[in-house]
Amino acid sequence: MLHPANDRAARLLIPILGVTVTAESLGFYYRVVLHRTSNHMIYNFSVPIIILLFLLLFRSKMQWQENRKLINWMFPAYVLFVVSDLIWIQGSERFATYNYIVGSLALVITLSLYFLELIKKKEYVFLSAETLFWIAAAILLLYLPKVVLYSLFEYLAYKNALSKRFGETFQLVNRILSVIFFGLLAYASICRLIYRK
Repeated sequence: MLHPANDRAARLLIPILGVTVTAESLGFYYRVVLHRTSNHMIYNFSVPIIILLFLLLFRSKMQWQENRKLINWMFPAYVLFVVSDLIWIQGSERFATYNYIVGSLALVITLSLYFLELIKKKEYVFLSAETLFWIAAAILLLYLPKVVLYSLFEYLAYKNALSKRFGETFQLVNRILSVIFFGLLAYASICRLIYRK
């Protein structure tokens, strides 16, 4: 659905969604066909890749040099954290929630810088046709609430008395957030077609 009128940066949505579809398909295959509950390794690799691609997408649109430098610094710092977390902190035996939390915080900082630049632009910006604005809104509405859930995940998901109820609540919230996320990404992909200048 990505409209050709979108700039080159927005085309990074294609590999981002490609990684997402691949990870979700493999996760579904492991869970439903192979009846294995341990599909976390798929997400331990796909989540950091998606976060890095989103950082790259917004870095390419930054106008201010200092913002680009900060995001350039985030890349190796995040990769180093992910590797350290998988090897020494949480390990690879379960979903690495810390990678999700730290990556989400990096995205929030990046999106805050993007919004600041957008506000300070001298020319008038039509938000209804601003593809990256809707991508940023989608990311914030998915990643911020899930940071809260993943902050509690280690405690609640592995406590036998609470794990079933938490799992059901987590799945429901995750589905709602995913519908909003992909709905906003779909809108972002076609908004320049709907609102032509």
